Formats: sequence, structure tokens, C-alpha cells
Amino acid sequence: MFKINLRQYLPYLLLLLIAFVLVFIWFRGGSPLGGGEIGNPYYNIKRMFDISSLAWSEILLGINSGMTVTVVPLYWFFTQLQSMNIPGYVIQSLFFLGCLFMGLFSIYKLTAEMFPNKHVLTYLVAAIFYVVNPYAMVNIWNRFLQNPMLFYAFLPFGLWLYIRGLNTGKYIYAILSMCMATAFSFAFAGPSQTLLFWGLMFITGIYYFIYFRSDRFTILYFILNIILWIIFNIFWILQEIYFRFSPSFVEASTSFFTTYGNFQTFVSLSNQLGKLSNLFIFQHGQFFSGSIDLPFQWPLFYSNIFTLMIQWSVILFVLFRAIKLINNKWVLYLIALFIFSIFVSKGSSMPLGEIFEYLFKKISLLEFFRNPFEKLGMLISLSASPLVGFSIGNLFDVYKHSRLNRYLVIIGISLYLGVFLGFPYWTGLIFTSGNPPANNPKINIQVEIPNYYQAANEYLTKSKETLRLIVLPLGGEGIFYKWPKGYVGVEQSNLMLTIPSISFNTTIPFYNQIVGK
Repeated sequence: MFKINLRQYLPYLLLLLIAFVLVFIWFRGGSPLGGGEIGNPYYNIKRMFDISSLAWSEILLGINSGMTVTVVPLYWFFTQLQSMNIPGYVIQSLFFLGCLFMGLFSIYKLTAEMFPNKHVLTYLVAAIFYVVNPYAMVNIWNRFLQNPMLFYAFLPFGLWLYIRGLNTGKYIYAILSMCMATAFSFAFAGPSQTLLFWGLMFITGIYYFIYFRSDRFTILYFILNIILWIIFNIFWILQEIYFRFSPSFVEASTSFFTTYGNFQTFVSLSNQLGKLSNLFIFQHGQFFSGSIDLPFQWPLFYSNIFTLMIQWSVILFVLFRAIKLINNKWVLYLIALFIFSIFVSKGSSMPLGEIFEYLFKKISLLEFFRNPFEKLGMLISLSASPLVGFSIGNLFDVYKHSRLNRYLVIIGISLYLGVFLGFPYWTGLIFTSGNPPANNPKINIQVEIPNYYQAANEYLTKSKETLRLIVLPLGGEGIFYKWPKGYVGVEQSNLMLTIPSISFNTTIPFYNQIVGK
């Protein structure tokens, strides 16, 4: 008789439960979350799909869609859900649930692949730390951009399948990985994410070739992954190539962005965010030391002397335990990746910042990383999380003959992950900011769009004439709305109304010159 061992699935159910509880807390108000650069795309997903799915969009005065085509698989699926009258906030909650669980599950499997036959605590600690560490707290969740959320969840998943394929010698994992990369193509919407992903795969492949398997398979497996990725994602890669060489992009890149300007931004952000004292404990220096206008000034909690001692004690303990076991090839890999990640995330800051600064000037592709901590800092989180889990698991094994000490380890790490790092998540403070209404923890970034927008859209779409609206007053992309729960973020007329409108000024060539008058 076929039997299912439910016990082996309990860790995955626990991770799913953690993700579900957090999502329930965040969306218990029955409203979608929005604002900032993301706006409120779940108000009318079909409209978002129509705007993004074609090479040319009708909004504003007509624009090249560029990298927005990457959202097609994701928004097509969401459009099907919305056509079944599933509310937008429920669909958005499913997106968050997917990102959370995928991040938790991926790090769990990646750590298990590197360190098999360890206590399950090893993998659970690694998974939870990846989601709640200070880097993720600010740059993934508080930043509130869908593309980095999805990429942060997919990065360890792709790395796990890549290493799994190398370990088993089976090409099927390359096919599975690249199929998933296509389904989650929105994760590659930024060129920096594509460069980071394949840079990591290349480094991992070189390391594996040197330390594990110096044969043709390791080389062919990497080449196959690249070929399949290009084939499966050709629908947006060709669009990106066309966009990069289009007159509008050339005009935009020369009018609004310059090599000198990118370099100045790189140096400035490196000085602000590249301090080693912050990077080793995963902190965005400015956010955790200067956010005095957020509710309860909660980021400052992580900057007082007591909490800094806790954070430094944890990372020093992890590095100490890892260095003692550096003969393990995957420990060596993770330590080397962690050090490399610290080096590139600090940008031009000392020490040895001149190296990255020199390369930044010489290699134009590095201009995509002009904010090195934001773009490359997730490598710090990715490399450290399995080390945290491995070190705690190793300590747990040391106390295998002492039940009391084992209980103390479990209690200690639970308080650290669930309370010390976790309280901004389960209180909802993670989505607050200094601007109203997000400075109210009861509302944070919930959005409730008034019904009169739907009524206006129905009225306008009844007309048989070809219409284009001008929404006054014409300002920049950002706007405040006095809606029931408030709103601060990008102007939303082109999403809320299916009639294309000129509703704000932005850095689009020629359009900027016309609207600016």
C-alpha cells in the first residue's frame, strides 16, 4: 500500500503557515497595498496587462513599453483570476504569499542541498533569516517594489536548481529552472537583476568546476542553462534589445542620465550606504539611524547600543563557527561569496573602494549598479542565510546530549528571528513611512479607491469618439490623494481610466518637452 510520510512535509507546512499568517495580517483590512513607485496595479489588472503586453502603449502620448513586457506571464495569470471576480486585494495577497513562501522554501532547499542530513532546525533558521534580516526588511519589503520582491524570492530558487543539477548530473534541472524563470520573468525586469543572476551562476559554476567536478558536464550544464533561458525568454529579450537601441532610449539616456551623473550617484550612495559597520549586519545605514518620522521611530530600535551588540554577536558567532568548519567546501563557498558581496555592496567606500570605482568607470554595464547596496546587497543576505542556519544547526548538534541546552538554543533563535527581527513584520510596521497616510500604522499603505472613478470610466467609455484626457493640474509623477485611506505615490489616472490620459510630467523624450510647456 502506498504511504505518504507526512512528517517530511511538516517543515514546508510550517514555512507555508508563516507566510500565510504574515499575509493575513497585512491584508486583514480588506484593501490592497499600494503607493510609492508601484501605485495600485491590482485595481484593474486587465488594464495593467493591456498597457504592458504590447511593444507600444497608448498611455500619455504613446510610449515604448520596454521592460514592462516581462510582466506578461504574471499579469496574464492575475487577469484570469480577476475575470472570475476575485478581488484585487486577494490577488495581491496571493502574490505576497507566493513571494514569501518561495523565498522561504528556496533557501530551505538550497541549504539542504549544500548541507544534507543536518537537523531540520538548520534549514528552518536559514529560511526564516533570509526573509526577516535587516536587508530584506528595508530593500525588499519596505521599499515595496514587486520586481525586487519576486527576484529576491527567485534568486535562491534558481541557485538551488542549478546546484541540484550539478550534484545529480541531470540536465532536467536546467529545463525546470528555465521554465520557472519564464513564469517569473518579471523578476528579470531590471538589467541589474539579469546581470546579478547570471554572474552568480557563472561564479558558482567556476567554483563547482574547481572543487567538485572538473568535467565537460559542468561546462555544458552552464551553457545549456543560458541557451534555454534565452529561448524561453525571447519574447521580452528581443523587446529589450529593440528598446535599448531605439531613438527614444538614446534620447532619454543622453537627456536625463549621463555617465558622469551615474558615477556621481554611485560615489554618493557608496559613501552613504557602504560602511562596513552597517554591511556586516545587513543594515541600510540611513534608514536605521535617521528614520525619526516613522511610527514609534521603530527603525531606531536596531541602532541603539544594546541591539547593535545583539546583531554583532550573532554575525560574529556565525562567522566564527563557519571559519572553524571551513574545510567544508560549501562553507568555503558561502564565506567567499559573503566577503565578495560585502566588497561589491560597499561600492567605492574604503577599504579598496578604488577597485570598484575604477571598474565602474571602465565598464559601462556596471552603471546599472550605481546603487550598489540596493542592487548587490541581496548577495550578502543570500550567502549569509545558509551560514546562519548551518552555524545554529552545528551548535544544536554540539548539545545533542543536553536536552536543556537544545531547548535554550531553540528558544533563543526563535526570539531572535520571531521577535527581535520579526516584530516589524507581524505588527505591519514594515509598510509604514514618514508620509501620510503611511505614517499611521493602522492604515500604513492600504489603498481604497473611491467608486466615482469607476463611474467616470463607465461614462467615458460609452462615447464612440476616440478620446484622450488631460488631467489637471499637471505635475510630476508623485501625487497625494485625499481618498478614504489616503494615497501617496505615482499618479494613477491611466490605470483607473481606460481612456489614455496626459496626467503628469515625466522623463520621456519629447513628451517631457511638450508637457513641460
